[in-house]
Amino acid sequence: MRKRFAFFMIAVIALAVFGGCGGRTCVPPTAAPAIGQKWLDPSKIKEMKTHSGKSLREVIKVAVSAAQPDLPEILILSGGGQNGAFGAGFLNGLAQRTGSQYDLNFDIVTGISTGALQATFAFLGPDYYAMLEAFYLNLSLGDIFVPRFFLSLLWSDSIVDSAPLRALLENTITLDMIEEVAQAHEDGRRLFIGTLDLDQGGLVVWDMGEIAQGRNQQALEKYHEILMAATAVPVLLPPVEIDYTLSSGELYKGLHVDGGLRENLFFRHFMLDLGESVSANARLFVIVNGKIGLGYSCIDAHWVPIAERTINASLDETTFNGVLRTYLIACSNNMEFKLMRIPDDVEMEVYGYTFDSALMQMLIEKGKELGLLEPVPWEENPPFADDFVDICTKLQN
Repeated sequence: MRKRFAFFMIAVIALAVFGGCGGRTCVPPTAAPAIGQKWLDPSKIKEMKTHSGKSLREVIKVAVSAAQPDLPEILILSGGGQNGAFGAGFLNGLAQRTGSQYDLNFDIVTGISTGALQATFAFLGPDYYAMLEAFYLNLSLGDIFVPRFFLSLLWSDSIVDSAPLRALLENTITLDMIEEVAQAHEDGRRLFIGTLDLDQGGLVVWDMGEIAQGRNQQALEKYHEILMAATAVPVLLPPVEIDYTLSSGELYKGLHVDGGLRENLFFRHFMLDLGESVSANARLFVIVNGKIGLGYSCIDAHWVPIAERTINASLDETTFNGVLRTYLIACSNNMEFKLMRIPDDVEMEVYGYTFDSALMQMLIEKGKELGLLEPVPWEENPPFADDFVDICTKLQN
């Protein structure tokens, strides 16, 4: 007993001494704010730029203009871990519809977390939807990470090692695929991925089509790097240090993780003022890879289920707020809003990272079933938000 206690105390002391020693040197950009100031001034959100310094507002206008005379169509893909199987099945269902009114060649696609994994396939169109479905159908925990040796946790940046996920992405997202992304970018379409820069504490929007323009191995590696960062659940999976050039021209290196901590689906940061660039008939599609609302669950009085429920409540609120913001923006810009989410009657964990094959198979089939229904059961208003729907109606009138 004494030996066990001694070992425990040694481990605690070692964690206290070495736990904060990551050996990383940070060089803040010259534009870094003073303590207490925000990185992003809300009054200047219209001026937000992509990672390469281009105005997001202007980039979006190019994509929307390229869609004419067709109606611009925008697809927003949320985070949700294993629940991404639902979105994959739903998109594949839409693609299999006979005489579908959806061409599914979206002008703009954005993705966060598991939505970031889906985004490239969704952007490239229906020919890739079966491949997207197979990606989730064959996914397991062993494809995402391997455990670390216990003592290595004292100096590691995460609990597990995500080397298997990197290998999977390298085998899945190929040079030929980013060549197609680059071509779509040249045609005016846009693909955006969001990550959270831990150093700056804000969302970074990556213009993946611009990155793909390199059309070489270096561009492919950068592409993979960003997808790894976009899916790096903090603490569980290792963050990714990415270097890029700021709009000021200086080289900057930041530590990036899953952007779902900030926005479980993103739209507002670069679409708050589309103004005349979007016609009244533009369509905005939101696919939530999960449910909205936790529902009742009897929680055991133990720290593990309490912590899990707390995290799920936070993620649910982030998702709901993202859907609500997106709806209000679509409404105020006279855009058609369409929402798809996992139905309330589907029995499953609200959020989970077990990557259980039976669960993901069920979610794929449920998503496909909804995608094949006639008519597709889109929600035109966000749930639990009647007061905001009333505000939107008044704005339109």
